[in-house]
Amino acid sequence: MLIDFEFANFCSFRDTARLSLEPIPAFKERPENTFSASKLSLLKGAALYGPNAGGKSNFIKAVGFATNFVAQSAIARSPGSAIPVTPFRLDTATESAPSRFQFTLLEGELRYRYGFSVDHKEVQAEWLYVTDFSKQRARQKALFLREGSSIDVRSGIPDAPALISRTRADALFLSVAAQWNDPLASQLVALLSNVRVLYGLHDDLYQHYSANMAQGEDRRRAERMLTACRSVDPGLANIRIEEQELDPSLVERVLSQFSSDAQASEIRRVLKKLVLLEHPKYSEGRVVGTVAFDLEEDASAGTQKYFRILGPIIDTLERGLTLFVDELEAKLHPLMTRSIVQMFQSSDSNPKNAQLVFCTHDTNLLTYAGLRRDQIWFVEKSKEGSSTLYPLSDFNGVRQESDLESDYISGRFGAIPFPGGPAALADLHKGC
Repeated sequence: MLIDFEFANFCSFRDTARLSLEPIPAFKERPENTFSASKLSLLKGAALYGPNAGGKSNFIKAVGFATNFVAQSAIARSPGSAIPVTPFRLDTATESAPSRFQFTLLEGELRYRYGFSVDHKEVQAEWLYVTDFSKQRARQKALFLREGSSIDVRSGIPDAPALISRTRADALFLSVAAQWNDPLASQLVALLSNVRVLYGLHDDLYQHYSANMAQGEDRRRAERMLTACRSVDPGLANIRIEEQELDPSLVERVLSQFSSDAQASEIRRVLKKLVLLEHPKYSEGRVVGTVAFDLEEDASAGTQKYFRILGPIIDTLERGLTLFVDELEAKLHPLMTRSIVQMFQSSDSNPKNAQLVFCTHDTNLLTYAGLRRDQIWFVEKSKEGSSTLYPLSDFNGVRQESDLESDYISGRFGAIPFPGGPAALADLHKGC
């Protein structure tokens, strides 16, 4: 489970931004949106609001970069290739400084705090701490600390000298140790792999995943996919996946961008997936057959997106993972977006306490999605171009029964396109 995530000096975020999924004890509403884990109480998710270009997508990118770097940094890079990290470039003090990332995770009775700082050339620092809540007096203990090339392993990694010698300047020690099957490092990398990212405007990336679930051997999952799709398309009889024959020259042009044979093989499989939505065909009110509609050619943009992200969402719910989603509501009807959010709040559809953190412009969710006040966050950009993340709970006088949608639109919480709210927008258009 994710307790919190923080980062600094990445994209539009100059200063430290921290998202916490620990509930505020004074907020008593909607206890079903929380769950107990060890000695902690955690939230089932959070919503991030803010204007276009405010920094919401950069927040999601920070999560994506950090988790991907943990997963991939041990793999050797091409000589001279830079680490693809993006510092805040509008300040001379940060443009050449390292970016910093940190996760706090809970696994059973153990709370891990893992982080690193990195620039284009190398890992500048790395750290791992653990707190064991099974002990009467739980204290945080350092497992390893790194400053540049100096790595001080204090506990938990028996083959530390050999692993240190294998760690390149541009690789994380944790990633290298996991690659060489160290149990503790492997466990931590696995925990971090449970933090996943979906980019809502690029939903085509997930079609293959959802297609495999719809046609997979796990019939329960396939049926769940079909049932969920019927909520969007009531006449849907079946989902059929076929292999599509493609122009060989097109395939080779795509594959030429991939150097690895394994990658090429996977891309071939992806390119050949065809999703068909079968509907009954009628004659004089009687079903006489079915007609198959191509998801990409015949379905609406909303139906396409819903199908594509449904597989990852179902997997997240069934495995109790943490999912970050950018532009959740893009292309979707507000009721569909609300339904997805509520899936994560319900113990019936979310028995393993999966967590959903999403960016959105859909203000209806503030009223109708059943979110707690401590699940609502804002992202705003300053005149200097620096983004700031802050919670609704920072504001005094916000009650459970407050009209949060109206308050947000009016500008009470900031993080809107026009400071001053609708009145400022009206002034902007005067004389047009």
